[in-house]
Amino acid sequence: ANLQESDAAIDSNTAAIYWHLSPSSLTTFVILPGAAVPIVVESQIVPNQNEQRSPSLLQFLAWEKWLSNWNEQYQAYGNPKADRPLAKISLTPPQPSPYQGEGAISPQTQVDGSISPLYQGGTKGGNSDVEKGHKQDYLWRTQMEGNLAELKTILNIDAIAQHLENHQIEYLILIPHRDLHRLPLHYFFDNFTCTYLPSIQYHVSQSQRQTIEEGQSQLLLVENPNSTPEINGKAKQLVGLTFAEVEAAIIRKVWIDWKTREIGVSGNMPTRESPLPSINNIENEAVTKEQVQQSLSQPHQVFHFTGHGAYNSTNPAQSCLFLSGKDRLTLLDIINLDLSSYQLICLAACETAVTGNQTITDEYVGLVSAFLKAGATHVISTLWTVESAASALLMVEFYQQLEAGPPPAAALKAAQTWLKTASRDQLIAWLELEIAKLSDKPALSRLLKSQQRLIRINENEIPFSHPYYWAAYTISGLT
Repeated sequence: ANLQESDAAIDSNTAAIYWHLSPSSLTTFVILPGAAVPIVVESQIVPNQNEQRSPSLLQFLAWEKWLSNWNEQYQAYGNPKADRPLAKISLTPPQPSPYQGEGAISPQTQVDGSISPLYQGGTKGGNSDVEKGHKQDYLWRTQMEGNLAELKTILNIDAIAQHLENHQIEYLILIPHRDLHRLPLHYFFDNFTCTYLPSIQYHVSQSQRQTIEEGQSQLLLVENPNSTPEINGKAKQLVGLTFAEVEAAIIRKVWIDWKTREIGVSGNMPTRESPLPSINNIENEAVTKEQVQQSLSQPHQVFHFTGHGAYNSTNPAQSCLFLSGKDRLTLLDIINLDLSSYQLICLAACETAVTGNQTITDEYVGLVSAFLKAGATHVISTLWTVESAASALLMVEFYQQLEAGPPPAAALKAAQTWLKTASRDQLIAWLELEIAKLSDKPALSRLLKSQQRLIRINENEIPFSHPYYWAAYTISGLT
């Protein structure tokens, strides 16, 4: 199958890149608008004179070696309690746990639920790298840019870029395969607006989209559930996401201001029969499975979730978002919903884009693909957990960009570009504006002021330039 055969034809300013992993090769296809057949990007590795192996096999072996190194470094980063030096990684491959991502656990822990090691060892509500055991010093963080540069060479990104030249391409559809789903491939295509698809067979559902009636909530905001999944038969409190409350509070204000202005521009001022756009807000202990399922089944434009999630590599159908207490919203629960009114699902507080290494023929199955299969147009998710404060900054800026009118993929790219290029002074000024929006919430205002102080003393002129802070965010769905 190819993308042109699907119901979603490629626009004249859009190209697609599809990677395929077989047992002994990594093949890259570039699909240009109007092209009858895809372009196959050959390996650029030149074997030594006595090398018997083919360039494609050498490329595949380089990929496997790279991935093993990435996995080992990430395993160490995700388990701060492990007795490992920061500058040296064991050559013994880590044993995978059933749960990966925000719900990942150490291999030694048997669970009925799951908890992220990224939240172990930190103080409840903590958000700074200092509180997380100087995690910025771990190899996975310090070597990320170098590792991604090496991956760029292995994937032959320069050759891919050459095929895109002279075609006036603005948008790229990235279609990874297997473990490539876990990596920020958009990092290599900074000149394009990128979206992801879960598989080459993906196509837009032809079912009629639900409509939002006047007076119905347009934004479903589910925030900071008090999750206590079972670990070894005992309930374990997941550490709260402190800045998620700030994020949700500002997004509420941005959304109401945005939709109120839309009503004013259209000339339809709010009345008792047609009130201001409302927000369906569920938080803390109220985030039960019954309440979330009931709310999701109602038509909304956007579902924004700030909480924990997990990918179950042993049983993908049990991948889930953690709700209040022991409740979970599983992949199977999501697929059985009708989400055709939802233009955007935002799971930016949890590592919901990750996947395990399944068999060659298996389609990628995860929470993102479940939301798309249920009818949602776009899904924003993260490949790893970003520090809470930086995540909140990016998400607030994303909604402010979205308010200006671009499609979600362009708004996300603009927010990422802003975060990775903003200077200390620009961030301090930006935070001052957001603090003013929280004048009625002194506790949240104090949190932002504390973040201002941290940025002011940051030794980096561009505090969030490192890809750790912004490259984790992906958007799936067609452009």
